[in-house]
Amino acid sequence: MSVISYKCPNCGGPLYFDPEKQSFFCEYCSSGFDEETLAAMAKKKEEETEEEARADAEKEASSDEILMFNCPSCGAEIVTEATTAATICYYCQNPVVLAGRLTEEFRPDKVLPFTIDREEALRRFLEWAGNKRYVPKGFFNAKDVEKLNGVYYPHWVADYEVSAHFEGNGQLVHSYRAGNYQITQTKHFHVSRDGEFRFNDIIRPALSKMDRKLADGVQPFDMSQAKEFSTAYLSGFMAEKRDVDSQTVRPDVEMEVNNYADNMIRSDVTYHRLTGDTATDVKKADFEYVLFPTWVFTYKGRGGKLYHYAMNGQTGEICGKLPISGGKLWRDSGILAAAIAVLICIGGWFFA
Repeated sequence: MSVISYKCPNCGGPLYFDPEKQSFFCEYCSSGFDEETLAAMAKKKEEETEEEARADAEKEASSDEILMFNCPSCGAEIVTEATTAATICYYCQNPVVLAGRLTEEFRPDKVLPFTIDREEALRRFLEWAGNKRYVPKGFFNAKDVEKLNGVYYPHWVADYEVSAHFEGNGQLVHSYRAGNYQITQTKHFHVSRDGEFRFNDIIRPALSKMDRKLADGVQPFDMSQAKEFSTAYLSGFMAEKRDVDSQTVRPDVEMEVNNYADNMIRSDVTYHRLTGDTATDVKKADFEYVLFPTWVFTYKGRGGKLYHYAMNGQTGEICGKLPISGGKLWRDSGILAAAIAVLICIGGWFFA
């Protein structure tokens, strides 16, 4: 498998993307490089490896057994999953991009760079867990974080332009009393409406093995911060390539778009009741393949039980299931029950 490894021009050490400074740095000589410099370097490296990468991609497509590559720094052979597009050598900790898995149709259109670094991610995670009321005391601490990885996950981002036509019946109901009679008057109207809608940034995971609950739980992402894709942004992080194409997610996206259009075209009517049907027509649909930044935590709890969490690498939004302390829950339930009992007794004495 052909690989790309970004080296410092000054000392030859590995380069990493710094989320806080939004630039690239070398941890050996402390040199820093801006986006423009690394983008030029990335383009040159990608061109140099393009033919080799294409050949590797063809080989891999024809065989699910090719899951190994050699680290360009130490030569170690590392096994990866078929969807891994960037990783870190377990032996020398060198960041590596697997170029053959990001060619042609598997090359992302855009990437959302991390804005939260590793230390900040860990701090926010421990603070988030520690502020939850019913989490067992002392359950979360830094030493029990088994794994903390920055991972770029593949997503499809869709923009739709849709026209909609509603045809139906509206009713206005008015009730009043006349003498001994209660009169209900119902007026019927034929309703016909047309609308043009645009929906932006509808997101669907492009990796079949993703935990959908965790992936959806850390949204939204700010697509205005997306950059044109460059492999340089992956340096120092892990990344997955997509294994779900846009045609697979399209029916689900269009169902959501149709529901939005239907709700919106009915939303501001003044009838007491509205019945009818909405016909929608897709005028334009654009899908972009985008890599989203996510910090992934694996936490070992009591008894060795593993908990999994995800954090939005842009906003810090966290999703995951927390353990509950039965003692705290029963204590607060007892206090609440006692308070209610006291109030009942006071109320009974007062009205006796």
